Amino acid sequence: MRTSEQNECKLQEHISKLSQELQGTRDENRALQEAEKLLTAERDELKNDLRENLEIMIENQEELRVALEENREQIKQIKLLESEKARKPNELPPDLTSSNVHTHTHTHSNICMQVDV
Repeated sequence: MRTSEQNECKLQEHISKLSQELQGTRDENRALQEAEKLLTAERDELKNDLRENLEIMIENQEELRVALEENREQIKQIKLLESEKARKPNELPPDLTSSNVHTHTHTHSNICMQVDV
């Protein structure tokens, strides 16, 4: 009977040990599931951030393309005006009259005199 009691005691200890291991495994499983939920939420947030950043980047790229095209057009206009000016260096634009030029020259001379004095 003594051996039977010893065996039963050993079995109880083994059952207790297995129950503790099982509970530990369950706790670990719950912790892993919680970590998985957190990681999934973080992944989804990062995906959304990436999507938003891509949309912003595409918008910025389009704005840069438009600005570059405007810049190119302005450069063309400047070159065109420079070439027109080079062809007609002594001609004044039609909106300037001789009286305006005279006044401007006279004012410019006065300014130069004032600086010299």
